[in-house]
Amino acid sequence: MSMHESELTSLKSMAALLQLGSSLLPIGSFSYSQGFERAVHDGWISDQASASAWIQSHWDAWFAPVELQALSQAMMQPTVHLPTLHTQFIATRDSREAIEECLQMGAALRRWLVSLHVDDKGWDTKQIESYQWLLSLSDRPAAPIAFAVCARIMGLGRLEALMAWAWSWLENQSQCAIKIIPLGQSAGQQLLHRLLPQTLHRIDCELLACAGFAPLAAIASMRHERQYSRLYRS
Repeated sequence: MSMHESELTSLKSMAALLQLGSSLLPIGSFSYSQGFERAVHDGWISDQASASAWIQSHWDAWFAPVELQALSQAMMQPTVHLPTLHTQFIATRDSREAIEECLQMGAALRRWLVSLHVDDKGWDTKQIESYQWLLSLSDRPAAPIAFAVCARIMGLGRLEALMAWAWSWLENQSQCAIKIIPLGQSAGQQLLHRLLPQTLHRIDCELLACAGFAPLAAIASMRHERQYSRLYRS
């Protein structure tokens, strides 16, 4: 039995979602801990319970209201507003290390998208303008904004893009816990399993204000810049 056109479209969308949310996406996210490594070094995180509390707190205070909000706005706004969203997001970063992480991942996303040699047949105006903007940048794009452009090009909707970015972040934080504390693989999966229902219900952040306050995460990031022995770049 042949597949209906709607089913094929749905499968293509799911494949794009899995590809963008995969830890194999070559943007280097696995090399960043966003302060998690320093928090372990300073004794703020020492076991599964404290890791869960740290990740949940970071999600509530920073990731959802700032990163997901920036991505959501980049998915909804016309391309002409992307430069402003890029500048505003960079201004929210608290440390040199955090800025570099954001820009390096954004640059990697741009290189990855170009390397796909995507076929622009059938693109709408928003997709074409987004792609042209990303290629025309003289500087590196902020990661959430670049991710939104990639999601647009691959035909994902706003909620799908938010889900992919959120999953990637949660999985990476769980991997940090496994490697740095360290937790076992099973404990890491238990951590991820418990975090998902507590976080993903806030995935639709359309109505949230773009404002975050995570001072401990900022302090951890600043201290990590001067940490002598480390596994991660942030």
